[in-house]
Amino acid sequence: MAVQYRASDLLTLMLRRWWVLLLGVVLGVGAAYGALQVVAPTYIATATQLVKGIPGQTTGANYVAAQFAVARAKSYPVFVYSSKVLDGVRKDLGDTYTDALLREQVSANNPVDTPLVNIVAEGGSPEEARELANSAAKHLATFIAEIETIDGKAPVVVSTAVEAELPVSPSSPKPLLFYAMGAALGGTVGILTVLAWDSLATRRKVAVEAGHSSPLATEPAS
Repeated sequence: MAVQYRASDLLTLMLRRWWVLLLGVVLGVGAAYGALQVVAPTYIATATQLVKGIPGQTTGANYVAAQFAVARAKSYPVFVYSSKVLDGVRKDLGDTYTDALLREQVSANNPVDTPLVNIVAEGGSPEEARELANSAAKHLATFIAEIETIDGKAPVVVSTAVEAELPVSPSSPKPLLFYAMGAALGGTVGILTVLAWDSLATRRKVAVEAGHSSPLATEPAS
């Protein structure tokens, strides 16, 4: 039969065996520290491109060009995975960057209602992340210029507004999150240990009392 605990009894039990809870938390934090030494860090760098529309000669041409740039920017992020962009990055950084690897490490997005395209790159080092982002941004701009140019003219110009910089800290793993999870898990294990310990002690006590009260245990020998 499962032991039923009232809130006050449970609190008293935990306070009586507080050292078990503390030990669980310490072990959990220690395990988190060990995991942090094993998990490889990941760094993220971002380069930002600006899409500018080429205004015409009509009234309100600048406004129309700006709205056109915003509209066109929505379609550009997917081009970061084009073969020409991936081949260009590979030419810059080496043949070890396969298409599959680059698709995992590089992505692009367009902030809503802006003429901006962010190229985001992940790397095992700050330098790798920065180089990937800047290389992909450069070749993406070249590719967009190629596909938008008709008869020697293009309705937009794409230029790098912000080059990727060296990230100052890894994006993952996050030490505080690891330690918090380790402490929570260790504390949970500690609580379960205390409950199991008390339940076992209670059952033994009941068994001993039942044995002492048994007629066979109290009947004198003939």
